[in-house]
Amino acid sequence: MPYPPQGILPPPAKTILEKSADELAAIFQSVTDLDYLAAFTQSVLSVKLAAKILNSSALSPTKAAQILDNTVLSCDKVSAICNDTNITSARLKSILDTGALTDANKLAVILEGDSLTAADAASHIQSAIYPDSFYVSALQSSYLSAGKAQSILADTNLSADRTQTLLYAMPVDSKLFDILTYGASDLNVTSSTTITGVNRYGTLSIASSVGLYVDGQPGVIIAKTLKNSGAIIKTPTGAAGGAAAVAGAGAGGRGGGGLIIFVYDLINSYYIRVNGSPGGSGSTVDASGSGGDGGAGVCIRVGTDPIFGTGGNGYTLGTKSLGAVNGGGGGGTNNSAFLGGNGGSCTFITYPDLASLAADIRKSVIDWFIVNVLGKTPSSTVALPNPYGSGGGGGGAYDNYGAGGGGGGGGGELLLLCINLNNTGYFYSEGGFGGNGGNEGSADYGGGGGGGGGCYIFCRNTISIGTLNRGGGSGGTGDGSGAGGTGGAWGIGSI
Repeated sequence: MPYPPQGILPPPAKTILEKSADELAAIFQSVTDLDYLAAFTQSVLSVKLAAKILNSSALSPTKAAQILDNTVLSCDKVSAICNDTNITSARLKSILDTGALTDANKLAVILEGDSLTAADAASHIQSAIYPDSFYVSALQSSYLSAGKAQSILADTNLSADRTQTLLYAMPVDSKLFDILTYGASDLNVTSSTTITGVNRYGTLSIASSVGLYVDGQPGVIIAKTLKNSGAIIKTPTGAAGGAAAVAGAGAGGRGGGGLIIFVYDLINSYYIRVNGSPGGSGSTVDASGSGGDGGAGVCIRVGTDPIFGTGGNGYTLGTKSLGAVNGGGGGGTNNSAFLGGNGGSCTFITYPDLASLAADIRKSVIDWFIVNVLGKTPSSTVALPNPYGSGGGGGGAYDNYGAGGGGGGGGGELLLLCINLNNTGYFYSEGGFGGNGGNEGSADYGGGGGGGGGCYIFCRNTISIGTLNRGGGSGGTGDGSGAGGTGGAWGIGSI
């Protein structure tokens, strides 16, 4: 490349560099050879002087943008310039606002710059001068840190709807997880611990022989890395079991809860469980009555997937104590007036295909992040999925003859979305056991077992899928035994 360009910058370099930044900016403005200007900035100018020149009003923002965008000028040099105090945030915003950049990595470098405030960056992105795909590429670039990206997305100059549009458009990859979990603490569980509701971590680790109990409905874990060497147990937060007929009969088991896991890396060597509760066993009674019906669960499924099994019938001589999807029936008696309650029914939320369900899980986590971490509320949001198992029916009672066991609660539902899955352990979504009959007399009947729950797993790279257990609970025993529940199902998709 000739020096000086077009004879405008006179040799030697020392003479050139004796000029003021504004004088050099005027010369730059008059030069049409952008490759030369980029090479000159790359090789001759100090970071400080380059920042002063690019900040000068003698150089148009468009020309400055063209120089910074030029492939001859490295991203590292542009980064150093944008971090220098001699170029202002307002100037960098005016450069961005020209719309002259073509390299998303250069856009990312400028957005990352210390000199550009999050407020000015957010104001620029709000203006949508570039296509959304260009901004998404910049958000994905390694030149834009997750911390700076999050601060821009959180700024009030960027609307909640615009923030949502950009995050929705990001592919499910490492950078999205970096943004969603930036600033979240790590948790190393070394003793029995209970967490509630939605929980966000950088790295979540559970030590061997230790239980992490996830309470709340639904329970949600968002993390970059989840390493479980112990047990992750979703507390049964599903539909309530039916009430026992009287004291001494068994109450129906509560349905298993819903657990959503949204992580980049999942390494599981023991188990993750969303089982239903067992029905209560009978003992002795001093009165007669019928058990209450179990509460209805909610099943998320794709098409007609039999994701929830059916609860078993409680042993009975009457017309109740019937199992349903997926709660078990309660135990009955030998008197048709005093029967166990029916297992809870189930409401289905149906998706047309696996991709639609995976998209809703992703969007719901992003929307939770926008509202609860960034502090913004889009005009419309996707709620976190909220599946849970049905309750078992309550046991019936017939004084002097029988105290029925309660039906087992239906298994819950696990929704897992991860990039890398290494499961050498177990996932459980089993129905609860039916409660045993008591010892009141000759008609102490067992409750039906809860139907198995289910799981949808979405992952990109599967090292090991592990063992997936979704069986129905066994029926309770007594003078007559309840029937066991049938198993649920599992669906596996890609992202």
